[in-house]
Order: sequence, then structure tokens, then C-alpha cells
Amino acid sequence: DLANAPRIERCLSLLPLAGLDDPSVYNMTDRGLAATGARLMRFVAAVIAGVAPSADPVHEVLARSLTFGDRRAAELIRAALVLCADHELNASAFTVRCVAGTGATLYAAVQAGICAAQGPRHGAFTSRVESFLTDLAHRQDIEEAVLNRLRNGDLVPGFGHPLYPDGDPRAAMLLDLMRANHGDDPAFLRVQRIVDVMAEAGGVFPNIDFALGALSVTLRMMPGTGLAIFVLGRTAGWIGHAIEQYRSGQMIR
Repeated sequence: DLANAPRIERCLSLLPLAGLDDPSVYNMTDRGLAATGARLMRFVAAVIAGVAPSADPVHEVLARSLTFGDRRAAELIRAALVLCADHELNASAFTVRCVAGTGATLYAAVQAGICAAQGPRHGAFTSRVESFLTDLAHRQDIEEAVLNRLRNGDLVPGFGHPLYPDGDPRAAMLLDLMRANHGDDPAFLRVQRIVDVMAEAGGVFPNIDFALGALSVTLRMMPGTGLAIFVLGRTAGWIGHAIEQYRSGQMIR
């Protein structure tokens, strides 16, 4: 039942059909690709939100559908989308460029990017963070729970990044915005305690996966929403990579 499928799987199922219904999908001029990219972004946002595509700003579409009337949520979601938009030539961006280089449509290239992003070592790592934070919501001894993981050599999901040994600036910015808007929220207070313990005891700092998971649980969104926000934000970057690859006229081998 597609209606009950996770949001990302719905995107993967519906994108090929949306491409078939888009009469301008083969317009490969700069203006045509830009217009197709805009329609594609709105379509992905609508699928994630479970609504019909509209001209409304995508962060507002998500906030209305995914949060419980939190008026401050829209700007936090908007910031998350911007921070996730691009991260140079990572696994999903490279995949998108490979597909675009064959001359496949923009819909196909973005679909390939989503396939790469939903891997547990890429964007889907946010789901592990969500589960971790949800589990700790039922414990009083949060510090001890985190320290026990460190003692046992277990992973604390969402900390450390090979490119940012001094901390992921994307995570720092999103957590700062959450602190300003939801700093007294019990869910965010638990997030902050985990960050403090990891900095002091582990010497490591949160990455964007942790920040997205923290956003999801703080705004009381459904599990998997962190990945959905990541995918929608990164869709903008994938579209840019694909257009650049089309312009090069080269196929990656």
C-alpha cells in the first residue's frame, strides 16, 4: 500500500510517474532545466508532506504537514533544507552526475540520488539518531546511558565527521537555531545534555545527522522525517549537479 509506505519509498515509486507526466522533461535548455528542477522540488516536497503539489514555499508545506502547529518550525525546517542542499562530490552527488551524464532525465538523476542517500552510511543515518534519541527519552540517567556506550566502545550515533574534526558547522548552526527557538523544550534539553557529555567525555561533536535527528524529535515529527528533510534539501544540490553535468556533455566512465 503506497499510501502507508515510508516517505522516501513513496518518492522513489512516484518520481518515474511524475517524469512521464511532465511534458517539458526533455527540454534541456538552461531555462527548461531550471523550470523542471523547480517542479521536481515541489513534487518531492508534496510527496513527503502527503499533499498535492503547490506553489507554496516548500518549508511551509513541510511545517504544516509534519508538525503539530508549531509556528516556529517552518524557519527551522527552512534552515535545515539550506544546510543540507549540497556537500560537494559525495556518494549521492556523484551518483546523480553519473546518471545525468548518460543523458537520463532530471527525474531519473534525482531518483538515483535518493537511492544513494537512503543507504545507512549516508542520509539514512539520521534514522539511527532518531531511534537513539527516542530511546533516551524514556530514561532519567541520560548522562550515564551515554557514558556506558563510551565505556563499552559502542557507537553514539551522530557524532564525529572525518571532514570536520573540530565539529560539523552545519550541525552547530542548526542546533544553535533550535536552542534559540526551542531551548526550553524537554526534548531539546535532552539533546543538549547528550551534546555536552559527548564533548566533555568523548571529545567529539555532533554532525548534521545528529542535528536532523534532534530536529525531528524536538518538533515531534514522525520517524524518518530527518531523512526526508535531508533528501528534499539535497534535491536542490542534486539538480544543480545534474544541470552542470548536462552542460559538460560528458559521460562519466
